[in-house]
Amino acid sequence: MRLSIGESATTADLAFCPTLRALYETGISVGRSGRTYEQKGGLSTLNNLLSMRRLFEAGRPERTLETGFSCGGSALMFAACHQAIGRAPQLQHTAIDPFQEIHSDGMGLMNLARAGLEGYVRTILAPSQTTLPGLLRDNERFGMIYLDGSKEPEDLDCDTYFVTRLLNVGGTMVFDDCTMPSVLNVVRSIEKNQRQYFRRVPRSQYRRAGPIAGMLVRAAERLGKVQMVAFRKIAEL
Repeated sequence: MRLSIGESATTADLAFCPTLRALYETGISVGRSGRTYEQKGGLSTLNNLLSMRRLFEAGRPERTLETGFSCGGSALMFAACHQAIGRAPQLQHTAIDPFQEIHSDGMGLMNLARAGLEGYVRTILAPSQTTLPGLLRDNERFGMIYLDGSKEPEDLDCDTYFVTRLLNVGGTMVFDDCTMPSVLNVVRSIEKNQRQYFRRVPRSQYRRAGPIAGMLVRAAERLGKVQMVAFRKIAEL
């Protein structure tokens, strides 16, 4: 099923994963303890989530990875994407988050189980800064990586260093929260210093908009005011 994202996406676009749709419509998750939690600020924006699905559909990566897990919104999206193209559950998606059980009451894991998608997701409950080097050492590679973990500059620099090497040539790397100074600095550094390895993906390739909205988005990109930025790896580091 192909997405058709207009200038304003709606939760109807999440019909491919009913659990994910319910999460966005109610804004509530239930943790392992049975407690309910409001997900204000704990979810990627709907447009960002659907934009990532378009990127997945374009590249059809065999393996995907994300830093940050929380209530599991993006993990549900990745898992459902793997399922939608007919893949059997073989832990194709890796989600890294040291706080899932400690601070999140297992919400993300519970949402995956409710959706019946846990077989698509390998969860690593440890910091990305210690996990990613091990994945690289073990020669693991991924076709799409979503960075939405710690925004502390030293953590983000470390994550970016290893993610750029874990990503396959031709793969896509996505940064969330790009209006935050630490993330914007990394994005600008890649554009300036690694242009021989990475090319920014035009937003028109993953988010449709009319002429006026498109003009506003291009202006926001020049000012560093867009929430999500995607890069395609064009050469090995």
